[in-house]
Amino acid sequence: MKTRYEMPRYMERFRCIGPACEDTCCAWWGISVDRRAYDRYRAIEDEHERRRILSKLNLKTEGTDRDYASFELNPATGHCAMLGDDGLCTIQAKHGEAMLSATCATYPRKVNAEGGTLEISAALSCPEAARLALLHEDACEFVTSDDVHTPNLSVNRPPSTARHMPHAAVIRGAIIRMLKMRRYAFPHRLILLGLMCEELDRLAAVGDPEAIPAFLADFEAEAAGGLADNPDLREYAAFPRDTAFQIRMLNGYLMRRLEGTIWNRRYERCVAEYVRGMTQRGEAADQVVRHYEETFAAHVAPFIARYGHFFENYAVNQVYGTFLPGLRSGQRIGTLYRTLAVDFAMIKLHLTGIAAHRGELTPETAVELVQCYTKNYEFVSSYRVDFLLELAAEGRDSFEDIVLLITN
Repeated sequence: MKTRYEMPRYMERFRCIGPACEDTCCAWWGISVDRRAYDRYRAIEDEHERRRILSKLNLKTEGTDRDYASFELNPATGHCAMLGDDGLCTIQAKHGEAMLSATCATYPRKVNAEGGTLEISAALSCPEAARLALLHEDACEFVTSDDVHTPNLSVNRPPSTARHMPHAAVIRGAIIRMLKMRRYAFPHRLILLGLMCEELDRLAAVGDPEAIPAFLADFEAEAAGGLADNPDLREYAAFPRDTAFQIRMLNGYLMRRLEGTIWNRRYERCVAEYVRGMTQRGEAADQVVRHYEETFAAHVAPFIARYGHFFENYAVNQVYGTFLPGLRSGQRIGTLYRTLAVDFAMIKLHLTGIAAHRGELTPETAVELVQCYTKNYEFVSSYRVDFLLELAAEGRDSFEDIVLLITN
């Protein structure tokens, strides 16, 4: 029986650009090697070649079959020991793609098994994947295929015993359709989505999961019809705004995280531009707030209005690649929603400061920021959790407070 693959359209177009990449995945990142790949390297007949590869591998003392060893990195360049001077992997060049470890063969793909389907999306920490996913209006239309020419894919499979959210696939489908409802500006869509997720958590908490499909159908229909019966939700401009709260919470957290958490050099440059842009008119709180508001109105709001698909595609890609595994492992839908909202708010904050520094906000700049922000924090699980904990410690973690982070 053939495997069925589903993916956003941009993944059909994706091809690694190798040495042309601005932020290679083969630098300053731990490169895991699975047990099967390690055994393939040990079986290479050419002794010199076998020794060359094995000498650059470090076995993990508590390794697993999936994470058995890792390649050394060049301390001067950060490059994987297998990266050649031409910017190409020497293992793939000499032995073919089938000899790559599961990590190297899969990245930047995220592969989730759902029933008889393998769902493939991408981590936007890859510059080429980020460009393809964010810049094209049709990038997150979904397509199916019976064949994917990539060996050794690492597949995430749902746990068999975990308690999980009922109707998880139905919920994810409704979330993606809400995110694509272009009659509303993207921040407006994100707020409406939050309302939907709050109610889903309530239904799950009171033990009424069978009410979920009917609620979702009614919510979608009402939103698609223009919220005729809910005038308080109809206009984005009616939602409260508090720029000082945004700056205090988002910028304050970011500045406290700078020490020891920025490892990606591209992101380091973006943060430096952000800081210079935010403090152009002075460092006093009222000066920063006023400058932020003016810059957002001049550059970021027009960007969101003109390139509405940019953040839509970002959010849809995140939901498609992470929400089902999250729901399958027992996470609350409200928690998953909040992490998405925090990332949007943080990216929006970064882009505003960078736009102030550069005097403009282009699609290319936005892609650069999303890519390196994602790469820097992709595997730092505490980054979003700690921010939400800080909100909770201040008693500012209600849905209404999340809305204040979204709106401008």
